Amino acid sequence: MAVGTNDVPKFGGGLYWGEDSDDAREFHGGWDTRDRKKEETFAEILKVLKENEWLGENLKNLEIPELVKRATPLLKRTRLFNLIEFGRATHAEMEALLSAARRGISIKDCTLYTTTFPCHDCARHIVASGIRKVVYIEPYAKSLASQFHLDSFLVDQNIETSGFVSCHSFVGIAPRVYMELFPMLQRKDKEGRVKLWNREIAIPRMHSSPLAYMDNEAKEAKTLSEKMNEAGFKPI
Repeated sequence: MAVGTNDVPKFGGGLYWGEDSDDAREFHGGWDTRDRKKEETFAEILKVLKENEWLGENLKNLEIPELVKRATPLLKRTRLFNLIEFGRATHAEMEALLSAARRGISIKDCTLYTTTFPCHDCARHIVASGIRKVVYIEPYAKSLASQFHLDSFLVDQNIETSGFVSCHSFVGIAPRVYMELFPMLQRKDKEGRVKLWNREIAIPRMHSSPLAYMDNEAKEAKTLSEKMNEAGFKPI
């Protein structure tokens, strides 16, 4: 019916691709827009706290950039620094829905297959589009879909319930290539700058070992035992 991927939308419909002459994807700018906007938001909060004398004696005289620099490592795991609202990219689920809409294809009562559990932003569009079922492979802990849409979005229930979008994790033969093709690679440094691909240090992607999984387990168990003996540990 339709497919989608994560990337920046372009005028006229669809997303930018590598062969586009007017390619305006994020990495061309050298910065991640989300990181910059999150930093600006944090700086705005610190500015208000400073102006209203909510900062301690050891911090109140510091400039905002220095406050941001000192406080950011402490708050990296908070929801503020995990906001997804500031990004330019369209999520794959949204692009799949929009692709169908552009071509006049009804997706009501269809099933959406996605590599990662939908974020809460995508979830509301999935509900509104009429999708009946979602199948995902990887969980997404930051998603608030099940909290925001208790009335219409059921997650990992044993049965499909009328009146709800049914969201299930993938069950079947393990797709080994997914771990090679879809991991969260490190695409930027801690300051949000794009990490450019370097041919000299790039690690090639190899085919999976032809050994059976039982042979692999036996090999790893032997290696572990040898390492433990070298370190002076005795297996129980």
